[in-house]
Amino acid sequence: MTTGTKSKARKCPECGGPLSQRSLKQTIMVGASKVNDNGRLRVPTCAACGYYELTQKQLSESELGAALVVFCDAQNIDGGALKYARKALRLTQADLARELGVEPETVSRWETGKMPVTRMAQVAIAGLLKGDKPNTVETLEPAPISRTG
Repeated sequence: MTTGTKSKARKCPECGGPLSQRSLKQTIMVGASKVNDNGRLRVPTCAACGYYELTQKQLSESELGAALVVFCDAQNIDGGALKYARKALRLTQADLARELGVEPETVSRWETGKMPVTRMAQVAIAGLLKGDKPNTVETLEPAPISRTG
């Protein structure tokens, strides 16, 4: 005969209050850009002290999503945003350089602000953040601009 066991409610390790699933609203800094993540993630949260828990997968998805927002929306990418995206992709400078078909020194110069991130690199990195197959900077071509009126 089996007896039903009730699982104990999890307690907050900070204050001992109960943890419940809630939408996590956070602002993520990607370089100089702020990205608002308005409750897409549901995580165990303590209503009393604000403590919350993220799984490694949730954290990784959040970082990739924030970087993608910046790389798709920003006119110019700063070195801090590039470094954030590279780390979210779990790549070294040399790995990213190889993916983009550039020299590792180029990635370093972009990240330190000694050289501006090119629009072609921005588009290629956005593709990597979306999970697309890598394109080297040299294989990307700008789309023709259609002008009307």
